[in-house]
Amino acid sequence: MKLNKAFGSLFLLASLVFVPPVFAGGGGVYVDVTKTDDPLANIVRVYINPALYTCKGINVSLSFLVPEDGDRISGSDSNGSSTINNDPEYASINGKEYLRCSTYLKVYTAHTKLNRILNIYLKGMAGESRQIAFSAGYEPDYNSSLLLPWEDSNYSAPVPQPSNEPVPSANINVWLLDQRFVGQNKREVTVKWGAFGGHSGTFTIYAKQANKNDWDEKFDGSKGPSATFNIKANQDYQIKVNGCMDKWGICVDSNIINLPGAKDDIAYQDFHPKNDVSYVSPTPTADNNNVDQLNEQSSSLSKKVENLQNQLDQSKKTQGVLEQRINDLVNFIKRLFPFFK
Repeated sequence: MKLNKAFGSLFLLASLVFVPPVFAGGGGVYVDVTKTDDPLANIVRVYINPALYTCKGINVSLSFLVPEDGDRISGSDSNGSSTINNDPEYASINGKEYLRCSTYLKVYTAHTKLNRILNIYLKGMAGESRQIAFSAGYEPDYNSSLLLPWEDSNYSAPVPQPSNEPVPSANINVWLLDQRFVGQNKREVTVKWGAFGGHSGTFTIYAKQANKNDWDEKFDGSKGPSATFNIKANQDYQIKVNGCMDKWGICVDSNIINLPGAKDDIAYQDFHPKNDVSYVSPTPTADNNNVDQLNEQSSSLSKKVENLQNQLDQSKKTQGVLEQRINDLVNFIKRLFPFFK
């Protein structure tokens, strides 16, 4: 028990030590991990030095370096990140006011485990990124200072140094690779993407039903270039990929692809590979105006069929009268000329 606590304390202390950032001058960011009442839930709060960076508009997103089933990250934004929407606010500590800029996310882990590594991306800060270690399910055994590093009188803020390496184009292009029906109103979907001019990144796949507003996270922490997940078979969906460049920390969304759902059992047969790509044939839908037009066309067609049937019946009657007259004429000739056969 004491040994576990000792290890937990060791790794929790490591949670305050960052892997060196890509860009020099990363001292304007501080990350703190704290526990909640749930032993598998952690609060990751990110503080920004408002003297170095514009606070409002910075977006913070997290991903596990090695994701595991059951891991989940929740932020104030629908895509699992948090955006600072306010200007810096003053915090009173020991009777002195400090200007604070921060936001936080909740990190849920599947089970207690030492030394989980989180990637931290800060969009809007010249590509700043971090990594942080924490131990899930272990209480901290240290007293952290109430002051942030740059609030200490001995702190000397570093001067950010630009990188000589050009930042690649930050774009992601996603497309459908395959989908198949797997039973119980589910289909297995595989999407593929190209991103960042071939530079490495970490990606999260989101899906939402076409008639809803919220995006659901389907796959987190993928290194790509593809991912497979399940969605309902009978619903229309939209799919997108959010990715962050590992070296620059810039995060962007991909284009959105539409995946129509199957409306009946026969349409489920469309969920299978065809030349490496599977397509779902959408079921046509009609609005009220189209329905009225179809009804009018159907009624007009029925009248035309009825008229043709009447003409055919009349023609049969006329043909019958003509045949009868010809037969009467032949019989009359036979009576006048007995030799006529």
